[in-house]
Amino acid sequence: MAGRGPAVYLRDGGAAMAGLRRRLLCLAAVVCGLVPAALAASREVVFALDLSGSISEAEMQLEINGLKNTVSQVIPRDGSVRVGIVVYSDRARVLLPLTPVTASSTASIIHPALDSVATHEYRWGATNITDALFKSRTLLGGPGSITTADYIILVGDGEDTRTSPDQVFDECQACLNAGVRVCAIAVGATPAGAAQLRMVAEHTGGEFGEAAQFSDFDPICADCLGIIATPRGRMDTSRKGSLLVYSNVEVRWDAGGNVIQDTFLELTNDYPDSVAVQLYFLNGDAPSAIEPGWNKLDNVIYLTQDEATYWSAASGLPKGVSPWSALDPGPPPGRPDVDVPGTRVLRGVVYAWAVDRFNGQIRWNHLSGKAMIVNYQDTSAAEYPVWAAQAMGVEHGARVGLGGVLRLNGLDYEQAPDQLILDFVASGSVAFSGGGALVGVDTDLTLHPVSVDFRQETAGPVLTKARFDIWNENEVRFSNTEVCVNCWHQQLLSAYASIPNHFLLGNLQTNKGKARIDGIASQAVCGPQSINAALIGVAVRELGFDGGQRRGLTAEALVGAGDEAAQILYDVLTGPSEVRERAIGFEGEIPAEKIR
Repeated sequence: MAGRGPAVYLRDGGAAMAGLRRRLLCLAAVVCGLVPAALAASREVVFALDLSGSISEAEMQLEINGLKNTVSQVIPRDGSVRVGIVVYSDRARVLLPLTPVTASSTASIIHPALDSVATHEYRWGATNITDALFKSRTLLGGPGSITTADYIILVGDGEDTRTSPDQVFDECQACLNAGVRVCAIAVGATPAGAAQLRMVAEHTGGEFGEAAQFSDFDPICADCLGIIATPRGRMDTSRKGSLLVYSNVEVRWDAGGNVIQDTFLELTNDYPDSVAVQLYFLNGDAPSAIEPGWNKLDNVIYLTQDEATYWSAASGLPKGVSPWSALDPGPPPGRPDVDVPGTRVLRGVVYAWAVDRFNGQIRWNHLSGKAMIVNYQDTSAAEYPVWAAQAMGVEHGARVGLGGVLRLNGLDYEQAPDQLILDFVASGSVAFSGGGALVGVDTDLTLHPVSVDFRQETAGPVLTKARFDIWNENEVRFSNTEVCVNCWHQQLLSAYASIPNHFLLGNLQTNKGKARIDGIASQAVCGPQSINAALIGVAVRELGFDGGQRRGLTAEALVGAGDEAAQILYDVLTGPSEVRERAIGFEGEIPAEKIR
């Protein structure tokens, strides 16, 4: 089935059914045109109903009434969700294209379409689950999308009498690869049929349930589509989460190899039970002929109940993680810093997320953290809160999505910000001078895409263009300041090479400004590999006293605006075969500490 769907057979329907289909298509087109742009649907659901001969008339009516109730009671009717209908027996057919769910469309299109199922020309015949999944997945728009939450609600008795179990499994894998979850509802199923439907749901990360009356549909669909009924969140720096990102981690050495700047990472488990945390350290600088770059290492640490811990990036102590220098050990460690002659630097980002003992990501929205940058040479320090994303759609401690893929799509995890807001003081301003002291200002801005590929067979770093729309105190807008962000980027605003650089006082014309930052594809500026990408980051404001003889630092995470999807890929660790088999129940459960 690679690259192809199952065979499709066509036949002419009766005039009455053809007329009904034309009316439904026309009505759907009209309603789609009436949905406001602000409510453009980003989540899609396809109902797939079994019309085969093994479904009795009463079971058919149960399917219809159950899904009508789901549209009325579970799915919001504000145009933010689109619903389509597929019917199947020997083969499958699209009965209703994806239609925005509103009060009007529910009454005039969706409910009538469901009512028409009982007399559809495909009634009776065999059961072709493979084709039902294929037609539904195709209707949802194809594989690879992380910008929508896509679902199939597969209803039937579960016994595919048209295609083989291998073909059903292959189509389940295709749904999984496309990011489509299948939620299966068994109606009148035998134990074998229920088992097949459960396999379909579990393999794609969906829900399974059995319905004996139409009200049974509500809790099953609500569990599956729970994210649809609630506003999607956005990762930020003010709450706990299951995923944390430390955007600016930096260690600096002098010419003698002595640490003159360190970053201390703090991590807290605010829950009365222990949890494992997967850490990835990523070198933010590009590789050179003599220095490694964009390389990573990973650790798994364990936090006991209500534990608050910390470690030095330079040493990895006291928690006992890898020292930051393991990314570029030298000797000497790090690389020469062209901005501070005579020093060496190693810098980048740390990702941390909760995992189970099989290294799969889990919901544990009780992690929090912050980072402290300490410069021993000029006796300055700055602290910033980390970015946090909460896991969604599952119970506390449960696996989130497919292991090895963290989807920040509003379904598995909260989404990333679409844009960032930076409040800044113009580089070169002396607005903070006073008390006889001349105080200069600059800002060290760190930006990086949220999406990252930590796998051994990586697809490479994410490249995007950071576009800055800038306003001064007089509400004058400036554009064309931009920089390519390849994996990770850190630079003083005064050093931006973009022409013009509107962060400079002479170009901004006022002391204070605001910038809106968006990660966009730009073949002309950053090359053909650049893509649209959600960005996050940290701003460290540097105050120079008396001509820079003394320095003070303040730090803050940027403010997010809007929603944009992102994903994090990593290789899930696997244990020896015998241990893994016992752990998942083939030989009985074993204590967690034996697996760890």
